Amino acid sequence: MTKRTQALSRARSKLLATDDASRCPVLDPRTLGRPFHQLQDFTARLGEALGRYFSQRFNRRYGCAFSVGGVRLQLAQTPPGMQWCSYRTAGGQISVALKRSLLLTLLDYRYGGSGELPPGADAAPETESELRLLDLLGRELAALLQQSIQPEATAAATDAGPLLLQPPAAGSQLLQITLHENTRQLSGMLWLALDERWLGQLLASVAPRQLPSPSDEHATLPLGRQLQLRLHAQLLELQLPLGELLALRPGDTLPVRLPPLARVQVGDAHLFDAAVAEHDGKLWLTSFQDVE
Repeated sequence: MTKRTQALSRARSKLLATDDASRCPVLDPRTLGRPFHQLQDFTARLGEALGRYFSQRFNRRYGCAFSVGGVRLQLAQTPPGMQWCSYRTAGGQISVALKRSLLLTLLDYRYGGSGELPPGADAAPETESELRLLDLLGRELAALLQQSIQPEATAAATDAGPLLLQPPAAGSQLLQITLHENTRQLSGMLWLALDERWLGQLLASVAPRQLPSPSDEHATLPLGRQLQLRLHAQLLELQLPLGELLALRPGDTLPVRLPPLARVQVGDAHLFDAAVAEHDGKLWLTSFQDVE
């Protein structure tokens, strides 16, 4: 088979080759239909709150120079080899982990040192003092995170509960915070993990609010505006031979070409064609065209 024949054969194939499919972006189904695009303001506010916390709680008291470089939501799995402190709060479970070199630097400052670590400090066995400091950080950061999600929460409501030395619960999402110690030129990550319940509360807090409509609104509207019709927008239809459909496996990718307009139907009646546009993280139908 010549190279041209192979290229034509691949072009006619309904399934992408493994190498081609690996380059396609992968959507996390847990993010679909949820306002993750609204989290930028929250992560910015959380970064400012964390910066004030480290400045007031440690920098002024112990002469260190910790600063927050940025906050982002990480959808990857939890990093291996980390010591996690988890707390079952009233709203769900929150877990905290910190890169060990940063924790040891903070511990040294706290005991009157200069923050300079001896060679091989990261490989030394964990101490009780180190774990107590991580627990202290974990409790205070868990309370700070809860207050950032629920500003009206009281101090009693943000109690972190008993310490659990275990990784985050399955399905948790990670807030990854870049932390710097500028005197020693150290950088590392601080992780705050939210379980599904806390993530739901966070997304609910950033979702746009809609005002309820008055109960008598429809009484003053003309009949043409009172009559409600359900529109169905069909963007794509793909036909496959039964053999190819049965051969599909998890991870296979179907190449498609989106049409310029979507079919808009009421029931089985095709009434309009419309363009699909994106605005503020939502899909909208626009540029309606009557179907004659």
